[in-house]
Amino acid sequence: MNINHSMMFKASTLILLIGVLGDEITTLLGISSGKFIESNPLTNQLINNGSWILVDLISILICVSIPFIIIRKSDNQNWAFSILPLLPGLIRLSAFISNLILITSV
Repeated sequence: MNINHSMMFKASTLILLIGVLGDEITTLLGISSGKFIESNPLTNQLINNGSWILVDLISILICVSIPFIIIRKSDNQNWAFSILPLLPGLIRLSAFISNLILITSV
């Protein structure tokens, strides 16, 4: 893994971690305040049965380890593998920002 691919992978992974952690914290803060409910039925079910954090940890592991293994085993240093954690990271980061805006506007 050359320097550029390594930096892209690290940045993508960092965005994923910030997005997931921020989304979890702001969702739980909003729900615990009593002013908000979780609108996603799947997430709501995971929160209610106590497995949301576990599912998030497994998804982070998958989103980071698969590209990491592909990059390490591949002779072709394709930059696309380095940014694979970025897509779910951006989705969760947008949920984090959305939650933060909702919480601060009430």
